[in-house]
Amino acid sequence: YSYMFWIILIPPIASFCYQFDGIFIGASQTAEMRNGMIISTLFFILFSHFLVKNFDNHGLWLSLLFFMIMRSITLNYYFNKILKKF
Repeated sequence: YSYMFWIILIPPIASFCYQFDGIFIGASQTAEMRNGMIISTLFFILFSHFLVKNFDNHGLWLSLLFFMIMRSITLNYYFNKILKKF
């Protein structure tokens, strides 16, 4: 039960990046999705390296949360560029 907090917290936050995934797939903008994923993954590796070392498994969950937030931020950045195209 010690991880129940993360199980409750992550889905509402992750729903934003999943919604952007659907928009990008529908708009056939896969290059932007790839670029956003690369940036988000680099941040995930950086965060997880330090957080897991200091907070064990909770650090891994927090890293996953930061990954989802970074994914939403990067896709939102590209989304504004897509809106200007159409």
